Amino acid sequence: MAASQSSKNLYAVLGLTSTATKDEIRERYRTLALERHPDKNGGTAESTAAFQELNDAYETLIDPQRRQRYDEIQSGFQRQGSTWTHHAAGSYSNTARSENDETGGNTEDEEVKELLVMELSAALARQVAEDTRLEARIKFLEAEIERLRQPDDSKTPYQRAVEIRAAEVEIACLNSKRLTIENTIEAMEEVIMTHIMELHRMRQRNQARSAQERAEEQLRRGQERRAEEARARQAEEARRRANAASCRHKAEWHRVQGQHQCTECGAVQKRFAFKCLGCKKVACMECRRVLTGEGTGKSR
Repeated sequence: MAASQSSKNLYAVLGLTSTATKDEIRERYRTLALERHPDKNGGTAESTAAFQELNDAYETLIDPQRRQRYDEIQSGFQRQGSTWTHHAAGSYSNTARSENDETGGNTEDEEVKELLVMELSAALARQVAEDTRLEARIKFLEAEIERLRQPDDSKTPYQRAVEIRAAEVEIACLNSKRLTIENTIEAMEEVIMTHIMELHRMRQRNQARSAQERAEEQLRRGQERRAEEARARQAEEARRRANAASCRHKAEWHRVQGQHQCTECGAVQKRFAFKCLGCKKVACMECRRVLTGEGTGKSR
């Protein structure tokens, strides 16, 4: 739909209300088309523009889908999460301002943005299809004009001239509409590209946030594991000390090879020492005899 139509009430152009039926629209258009045809109004620029405006209004309101779209725009139709306004330049822009632009958005915002790009792409495809249809119509009218300019006994020169003039007026109207649609396509392509870039940045932010959350979770788990290991070591040390305090060193002592330091006298045993299996205490031979009571007759 042409950009100029969003600022003018198409029903008012035809002198109808928004509840008019398809038959009423068609009948009213035929009446006004005869009255406003440029050939009956001197062929001035004003009459041509008025006739074009009439054609635009009729073509929009007679088509159910285009009429529905026009009614939605006129009533401020709102899409989920954003409101669309139709500017005079023929471009659609998203006027919703999301708080997520500053916070970085989330996965749900990314899905909304993807849906938005899909909707815009579908709207762009419709505009391209309409431009293609108009181009085909113009080519048909140009071929019709060439045919009418050829001698034809079935029509008088006046009839051919009238039909040629009508075809030329329609071509002028269609070219004007194509210009508007081409401007719309160009603007929509820019909007789509902007949203695609925003979607790309949003995905990067979400991926960075997910990576940071995973790193923080791994750090937290590592801290918990180290804390648990520290508590286990403390418990083991407490148990060892408790065993050492209550141990009477009557358990079996094992001979351990290598260099060890006696926990009683502090002497370094270079070849071997003895280890109590009850409290894990390491002692030299003399201290072991004292601890077991072999040297004094009683244990410590």
